[in-house]
Amino acid sequence: MEFSLIRSDRGAFLLEASIAVAIIAVAMSGLAISLTRCADASLMLGKESRLRTALENRLAELSAENLPTGTNTLVVANGAITIEQNVQFASVRGRTKELLTGLYEIHLKAAFANDAWPPLQTTRLIYKP
Repeated sequence: MEFSLIRSDRGAFLLEASIAVAIIAVAMSGLAISLTRCADASLMLGKESRLRTALENRLAELSAENLPTGTNTLVVANGAITIEQNVQFASVRGRTKELLTGLYEIHLKAAFANDAWPPLQTTRLIYKP
């Protein structure tokens, strides 16, 4: 009788150990999924940051130089990013309905050259007397 009781205790320990290993395996797989999602989010944030920086730099360049009206396509960041720019005279009227001169509307669109990442766009008004 004692022999079978000891044997069943060993079986219970094996069952407890198997359950513990299964719980740890489920927790580790959840951790791996979370780490993968964090890495993907970090990559997406880095790409968006590069596009935003390219747009900000181009806006600063346009603010500092004479504005060429029309549509241009620029390649920046060693060919990694393309920027489409459209500069037009803005027709804005003041309070007394007079046409304000010296305002330019700048529309910029930045995208990665060889990537399906969605482009970022911005439109700004710049005053150049």
